[in-house]
Amino acid sequence: MTSDRPLSKTLLFVSFSNLGDAVLSLPALEALIHYHPGSAIDVVCGPCARAVFEGHPGVRTVYADAKRPWSARVRLWGELRRNRYDRVIDLRKSVYGWLGRR
Repeated sequence: MTSDRPLSKTLLFVSFSNLGDAVLSLPALEALIHYHPGSAIDVVCGPCARAVFEGHPGVRTVYADAKRPWSARVRLWGELRRNRYDRVIDLRKSVYGWLGRR
């Protein structure tokens, strides 16, 4: 039995910083989009990998994790914390998995 409602309303997908690794994470993103139709999906990745996800029809917002300056990273952490995602899928096992969850 399937439901028309998405399993989660908001999802944070934390991908890799390197371009090749980000490309290889696309099947996982596609699976999320397929199994959570209608969900708002945001992506965190490195600045080099941003172009992989920008313009993707299933992605609402792409956040680039710039390691410098430190203040930019702190602002990103705060924004993700305020978004309070229903689910966080963190391929990097980073701090974003903790910060983005409800």
